[in-house]
Amino acid sequence: PGPPSHYCAANTWLIQYPLLARDLLLFSCRNLTERQLLKMTEVLRRGVPGMKSVKDLPAVQDMPPPGGFPAVRFARRLPNTGPSGAAVFAVSALIMGYGFYKVGQGNIYRRHLKAEKAAARESLLPLLQAEEDRRFMEVQKKHVELETKIMANTPGWKVNENVYNNGKWYPPMSSTLPGMAPYI
Repeated sequence: PGPPSHYCAANTWLIQYPLLARDLLLFSCRNLTERQLLKMTEVLRRGVPGMKSVKDLPAVQDMPPPGGFPAVRFARRLPNTGPSGAAVFAVSALIMGYGFYKVGQGNIYRRHLKAEKAAARESLLPLLQAEEDRRFMEVQKKHVELETKIMANTPGWKVNENVYNNGKWYPPMSSTLPGMAPYI
């Protein structure tokens, strides 16, 4: 078989003159003979006779393939990339509506729990008050006994008498420090 279809005479010159490879690649060697390539290489060396101008080269023009190039598609044909804006808005509104519904149901449930807790505390209040009253009476009894014992030798002292002389009842003070009393 003969040389491959992509072979041209420039390949032999590339091997013999590697410095000229750059210049040879600038020209299409498809339809050039070896004599034309010799002329091309002679002009590149100083003082060697060769062609006088680039215009001496044969004109090689690139042509379109037989039947012409295929049509260029320039129309704007974008594929459908998803739902429309109205559909996205409708789905978002539905999701937010469902979220608001769940928040409202949660508020109703928490309000119910809060009311149940308040009712439980109100039902326990009399029991807790009775226990506190019993504790208060025991402490009050111990205070009266201690006051009787301490003030036994004081003439004119009345045990368990209100010291404020205004006729009102006050709970006993938990502290004698100023500002620490439960009442003022």
